[in-house]
Amino acid sequence: MSMLRGFFLVAGNAFGRLLTEKRTLALLLLAAMPVVFAFLQVTFSRSVNLDTFILTHLFVILQMVVPLSALVVGVAVMGDEIESRCVTYLFTRPLPRMVTYLGRLAGHAAAGGLLIAVSVLLVAYLLGRKVELRGSEVSATLGIALAGFLIYTTLFAALRLLLRRALFIGFILAVIFEGWVSKLPVSGFANVSIWHQLAVLHARLFGDRWVGKAIPRGIGLDETAAHSLWILAIIFVSSLVVGIALIQRREIRVPAAVA
Repeated sequence: MSMLRGFFLVAGNAFGRLLTEKRTLALLLLAAMPVVFAFLQVTFSRSVNLDTFILTHLFVILQMVVPLSALVVGVAVMGDEIESRCVTYLFTRPLPRMVTYLGRLAGHAAAGGLLIAVSVLLVAYLLGRKVELRGSEVSATLGIALAGFLIYTTLFAALRLLLRRALFIGFILAVIFEGWVSKLPVSGFANVSIWHQLAVLHARLFGDRWVGKAIPRGIGLDETAAHSLWILAIIFVSSLVVGIALIQRREIRVPAAVA
């Protein structure tokens, strides 16, 4: 079996399994949050404008739905196989560990990304009934959300290979640490926040179309989209390399069987 064919087989299996497991309900509930929020805004609020769309995307989708969904998906990349003690069987297949890991990562990310995409597009559709949204803006916000989801997922997948309690630690990183660091005044420390860099991309996307108070205070006027893209690329590649290195070299201990 060629490595490319093995990669797609593993990815396809992971894609199908993720969309039929119990955690799918949690992902659906998370994806429904911004849709419900947008529906309530359109139905009951009289002051729906571009800021409503931007704030929904920044603080509901990018701050909550994307990292939490990525946490659920990321820890399952290898976590399910470790907990079920099937990881040893996986590694006896005639495929390199790296191909198995990358295939499962791609399949999980594609399945979770599909739900994120549907959520973002539904929000754009609902708010677009009262707000003038350009097609390029909707496409760009979708791309930003999917890029953030992929980066978070890769980070949490590597974290699960490093720590057994990755779900707990990842929750602290996604909600508490990211929420705190991303709101700091403009500084070098804010560069480690994935949300901050995604917010910069969002701010530069809409430019002077901001209506008023939607732009976060922590975004500096001199921060550029190119700089944020570099930071996000570094975080993604670093997480990917760490994950590959761990799956290749680290001895994975499976839970003891219960008699």
